[in-house]
Amino acid sequence: MTFDHSSLTIHNIQPSTSFPELSFIYWRGVCPRPSSVNSLWARPGRTKVYLYSSGWVSNDTVVIELFFVGLSYNIMKPGLIYFGLFVLMVSSCKKDADVQAPLIFDFTPEKGAYNIMVTIRGKNFDSSITNTSVLFNGSSGTVEFVSDTLIRTRVPENASTGKITVIVNDGRISSSNDFIILPGKWRLIKSPIAAGYEIRHTQVSFVIGNKAYMGFGFNGGTSIKDLWEYDPAPNNWTRKADCGIDFDAGIAMTINGKAYVGFGRSRNVACCGFHKQIWEYDPNTNAWTRKSDFPGPGRWGPFGIEVNGKGYMGMGTVDNGAPIYDWWEYDPGTDTWTQKTSIPSTGYHYLSTGFAINNKIYLGTTAYGMGRDWFEYDPATNVWTRKADFPGTVSFAASGFAVGAKGYVAGGGSECWEYDPSANSWTQVAFFDQRMGGTAFTLSNKGYYVGGGFFKNDQWEFTR
Repeated sequence: MTFDHSSLTIHNIQPSTSFPELSFIYWRGVCPRPSSVNSLWARPGRTKVYLYSSGWVSNDTVVIELFFVGLSYNIMKPGLIYFGLFVLMVSSCKKDADVQAPLIFDFTPEKGAYNIMVTIRGKNFDSSITNTSVLFNGSSGTVEFVSDTLIRTRVPENASTGKITVIVNDGRISSSNDFIILPGKWRLIKSPIAAGYEIRHTQVSFVIGNKAYMGFGFNGGTSIKDLWEYDPAPNNWTRKADCGIDFDAGIAMTINGKAYVGFGRSRNVACCGFHKQIWEYDPNTNAWTRKSDFPGPGRWGPFGIEVNGKGYMGMGTVDNGAPIYDWWEYDPGTDTWTQKTSIPSTGYHYLSTGFAINNKIYLGTTAYGMGRDWFEYDPATNVWTRKADFPGTVSFAASGFAVGAKGYVAGGGSECWEYDPSANSWTQVAFFDQRMGGTAFTLSNKGYYVGGGFFKNDQWEFTR
C-alpha cells in the first residue's frame, strides 16, 4: 500500500550528533489494517533515504525511523511533514507483541572517558529517564535523554572497558561490543572560574614560575583585554591589570619571566581590527608595557611559542581571509623581529596548535578540520620537518600543552591526542566533553584545560 503524506504525523525530529549529514526523523503513521512493517522503500529523487528501524507502539500506530542524507523538508502545518519527491511503500503488516525487550543497535562514540556523552541507538526503550538505567561495565552512567529508540548518557568517573548495559523497566540488554575507556584522566577542579570572570572563547594563556595566566578572548559580543592569575595551591583565579588592547585569537609567549601577547582581532570598532601590537606583562609589577609593533601584516589566529629565550610566531590569516605561512623570531632584548623560513605547507594554518619539547617546536592542525599536517621546527637550524599527520578530528580551535616528553592536542571537538616525538606517533587519550576554542597550559606536570565549548565556565585537570 502507499502512505499518503497526510496520514503521517510528527513524532520527533532529532539531528544526528555523530554524523552531521544525517537526520533521524521519527513519525507515526496509522496503518489501515492490523499489521506491522516488514518492508519499506523510498523513491527519493535527489535524497537518499534508508530504513533504520520500525515497530509498533499501540494497536494502530507504528513508529518508522529513517535516516536521510541531504534531505530538505518543510513543516506545512503542525503535525504534518511534506516529503517532496518520494513515496513510502509499506507492505504485509502484522502487529507485534505490545511489550518487547530493549535492543541495542549501536553506540557512538565507541571509546571515551569520564563525562563524555554516549548516544545509544536501539528500540523498545522508554520515554521516561526514571525508567531507564545505563551501565558501563557495571558502573552507572548519567542518563540525560531517552526516547523509544535513543538514549544519551554520560560515562561515569569509575567506568572501565566493557559492555554497555541498558535496563528499561524489567528488560535488560547488553551491547555486543565493548565500550573502550581511553588512558589518562581528566577531573573537574573549578566551576565557575571566579566571580566577575567573563565567559569566553579563543583566549590565550601562559605560565610564569608556578602561576598560570589567562585572558583576552571573545565573550560573544566583543573582544576582552582582562588578565587572570591562577594559583594551583588554593585553586584560585585572581584578576590582574588589564592590557592596553583587547583581542581574541592572538598569541602569548613567556620569555625570561615576562609574557608577550598580541595579534588577533580587536572587535572594538574604535581600535584596529586585525592588529600587530605587542604588549609585555611583568608579573612582579603587574604592569603592561607596549613594545614595537610587528613589522609584518596583522593577523588573526597565528601560533606563538618560546624556545631558548626567543619567541616564535607565524601563520594565521589576514583580514581578507587569505592564509599566510610566514615564520618569525622575536628577541625581547632588542625588541626586534627576524623573519625565518616559512612553514612548508599549502594547507590553512590558522588557529593551529602545538607545544615545545626538548627545544623543538611541534605544531599543526587548523580550524574547521581543514588540515591535519604536523611539523617539527628546529630553531637551532631553522629547519622544518614534516612529521606524522594528526589522526584526530578538529572542528574548531584545538589547544596544545606538553607534559614531560609528550605533547597533547586537546579539544577542538571531543578528542585528546598524545604525541610522542621520539617515536613520531599518536595515541588517543581521555577527554571529557565537546570543547572548542578553550585554552590549555601545564603546571607541575599536570595539564589544564579552561573554558571552550559554548562558552563554558570551568577548569579541568589532566594526569596520565
